[in-house]
Amino acid sequence: MLNIAFCDDNQCFLKKITQEIDRSLAIKATYQTFTNATDLLDAFKPGVFDAFFIDIYMPKINGKMLAHKIRNLDKRVKIIFVTRYEQEILNTLQYDIYDFLPKDHLSERIDNLLARLSRSVAFENSKYLRLKLRETTGEELYKKVYLDDIIYVQSLNRKVYLHLADQTQFELIGYTFQEITDSLVEKGFLRTHRKFSVNPIFINEIKNTSILMDNGEELDLSRRRKKEVQEAFICGIRGILSD
Repeated sequence: MLNIAFCDDNQCFLKKITQEIDRSLAIKATYQTFTNATDLLDAFKPGVFDAFFIDIYMPKINGKMLAHKIRNLDKRVKIIFVTRYEQEILNTLQYDIYDFLPKDHLSERIDNLLARLSRSVAFENSKYLRLKLRETTGEELYKKVYLDDIIYVQSLNRKVYLHLADQTQFELIGYTFQEITDSLVEKGFLRTHRKFSVNPIFINEIKNTSILMDNGEELDLSRRRKKEVQEAFICGIRGILSD
């Protein structure tokens, strides 16, 4: 299931393209529509949407400016420019776009685009988890969290927290610490203590009873797990040197 955002100041076109999405057999998708860039940016949270379909020519903040702002906030999300002016394609490559959809050829091209988009997102599924989270403000959201963005998972006062590389922290909703740890261990994470599971790519130093992470935090290391963590750390170093 894809989650898509559409941004176009032409409400008739928004209706048309969402009807095409509803009609298409290529994907299953949920979507939100926006008639201006400001509203989209106000609603934007990294990892919530899989793709943005953006009209290039919009008042105030045009599609290129919007794409630039999105790229500063989310390096991975797919951006598709939508316009009647096909000559614009050469002027949009700098925004690392996924594709370009001409409005005049919408019906004949959208199925193929959606199928490729769906395959691309499905391929990336192994690289992230879709989780229900609570921000420090108390707001709840569903978010796509990439594995290589997670520094560690913590169990604290019967709650589970994700600590991310961008220094943000979220409470995980709907998972016990054991459940999320089991899922992450299958993907290469290490259970280092009854309170911590860590991403080994962020381990900086292994001490006697603790682990120093790249962000400067020092996490508890249980004695019975020390050997396993040391071996995984050494294997990781050997893998880097052999590449």
